[in-house]
Amino acid sequence: MILQCFRWLFGYVSFELIGECPEKFINLTIKNEINIWDIKKKGFVLKGKVLAEEYRSLRQLAKKSCCKVKIKSKKGFPFIKLKYKKRMGFFVGALFFLAVIYAFSFFIWSVNVGGNESIATEEILRVASDLGVRPGALKKSIDVPAVKSAAMSKLEDVAWISINISGSSVNISVKEKIKKPEIAKSGEPCNIIANSDGQIERMETFKGTPCVNVGDVVVKGQLLISGVMENLNAENYFLDADGKVFAKTRKIITEKAKINQTVTKDTGKIVTHLHLKVGNIDVPIFGYWECVNDNYRLETSENAINFFGFEIPLKMCKDYWYEQKNEEITLTNEEAYLQIENNILKREKEEFKEATILDKKVNKAENNGELTEEVEYICTENIACKEKIVIEP
Repeated sequence: MILQCFRWLFGYVSFELIGECPEKFINLTIKNEINIWDIKKKGFVLKGKVLAEEYRSLRQLAKKSCCKVKIKSKKGFPFIKLKYKKRMGFFVGALFFLAVIYAFSFFIWSVNVGGNESIATEEILRVASDLGVRPGALKKSIDVPAVKSAAMSKLEDVAWISINISGSSVNISVKEKIKKPEIAKSGEPCNIIANSDGQIERMETFKGTPCVNVGDVVVKGQLLISGVMENLNAENYFLDADGKVFAKTRKIITEKAKINQTVTKDTGKIVTHLHLKVGNIDVPIFGYWECVNDNYRLETSENAINFFGFEIPLKMCKDYWYEQKNEEITLTNEEAYLQIENNILKREKEEFKEATILDKKVNKAENNGELTEEVEYICTENIACKEKIVIEP
């Protein structure tokens, strides 16, 4: 690799040698210490490469060998320089670009976070940014020990944090605290009441006096476990009743869907806005003269720009605006019921998180182009709910 860069820097020539004695030519080049590489021979034609400054000597040796040599191509910096000799702006721009890249090396280009699980990466980046660790910050201005100490005080759930500056990147690694289980504290006096109608199947009383038995049918709001107790002197005192009461309950979910519906679809027209993002500044490049309105939906993609494998503080952003229109569609009964059943499944996951479904019964109906599906569930769940005891003075 280094040798190839050296040859490109000084320039080299690809040549062809035509003659009956190419072996004599090669012997002469070795004797005169001329380095030739990539030598290939096909018939009376010998191909190879040589440094540009040694090519003149090569022509003299070709004559001595009764051969003819000609240039096939010229490559390297000297020939590029010669080609663009009158275009000084090209070299000035290249030098300016290198100067900018060198100046950027004194700044932070990217901040990476690792080791976090429960703490959001955005929260860690926000705290780091408030402490001066952000893209665009001068590396010398970052006091790593002070930043670590301040970050630890602001991020309460972090056990330790390390901040390493590598090149133009900052790598933040955190170790989260192991949360201790919360110790239950005595609360205000309360009763346990039913939050739903049902038939009791099992009771677990931790504190308080049970007011119902297994097999009893209860209604919503009925007292299940009392927080009022009586001591040996027949005096009442209050405590925060606690327990679980599992009952068989009945629940109903109803969903509807119309045969004729209005849906939003993409028309196929896409408006692309291209812009560069430098920190929090957007620089429009392409497409911003094409206006969009509320009939478009937006999808955005961001790609960091790399320079020889190093990420620089520039991002190429593309905004894709998809034109949409409302369209009237007519569903079959099967499609409408499928839509209803998908909605019912979503509600089941949300509403029956703490319940066990024992059985369900489905009833379907159709009326004036609208389909209805009613599902009746038989479940087992904990219906215990705390209610504060109001003590009058």
